[in-house]
Amino acid sequence: MTHILEHDFLEEQVQAIYEIGLYVTRLRKFAPPNRAKVATSNYKLGEYLFDQKLHKKAQLDEKEPEGPPKRNYGKMA
Repeated sequence: MTHILEHDFLEEQVQAIYEIGLYVTRLRKFAPPNRAKVATSNYKLGEYLFDQKLHKKAQLDEKEPEGPPKRNYGKMA
């Protein structure tokens, strides 16, 4: 049972943690050294662009079919 849980879910969790780490790294590139200057920095622009990219990714993920593609056995296209 442990093997099944680790095999099925561990890779997915590792991938999610990796993606979150990438997101944090991208946002930190826009952050100013002094947090008091957030309003005058490019951080708000970076945050906006980041949100737009996440929104597009979510829309693409919704369009993808779940599971493997269905096959047409014996049918001509």
